[in-house]
Amino acid sequence: MTHGSASRPVKNVFVARENELAVLRAAWQSAAGGSPRVIAIEGDPGIGKTALIDAMLAGVEAPVVRVTGVSSESKYPWRVLEEITRRLPGAQPGGMDPAASPSFVGQGLTEALQTAGELVLLIDDAQWADRASMVALQYSARRLRDDPVLLILAYRRHGDDSQLEYQTVSPGLSKPWRQIFDGEQGMQQVLGREAVEHQVHS
Repeated sequence: MTHGSASRPVKNVFVARENELAVLRAAWQSAAGGSPRVIAIEGDPGIGKTALIDAMLAGVEAPVVRVTGVSSESKYPWRVLEEITRRLPGAQPGGMDPAASPSFVGQGLTEALQTAGELVLLIDDAQWADRASMVALQYSARRLRDDPVLLILAYRRHGDDSQLEYQTVSPGLSKPWRQIFDGEQGMQQVLGREAVEHQVHS
């Protein structure tokens, strides 16, 4: 676990990303004020998802729990959630039963998030997060009410929506996740390539 201000320094300033950055900062202010937010950031590899998130986190003093999906582990249940519980204040780390109910596990995650205080939970490369973890996380995201939590899912969209494996892994292709993104507490940002050509290098 890190704190936002202690994250790696931002080396690039994206001139064409001011609006997206302002939205993320506003989402954090809202979450810190007791209105949890769920933000999806979709974009191709190298588009600037990580740089945008790092720019926002540079102004966050609260703890940041940051985990990354790994393609070689996407078919193994609970890999992402086990990493979250190892880093989340108040959570109880430990091996999870592969057959455990996502709703049961999600309820435990909800309770841990509700007692953690101000927090940013970031799932990077979420298109490779295992399905069980994402279902439990989805369960929890729906049940945060007055909790100062900002959940960010950063992912690339798979190229073939028709294949079942993509529909079950990528949050961007999951109807329940889209419902959350479109809901009162959610938001989705789709990053285009127009900003990639406008970087100011420090």
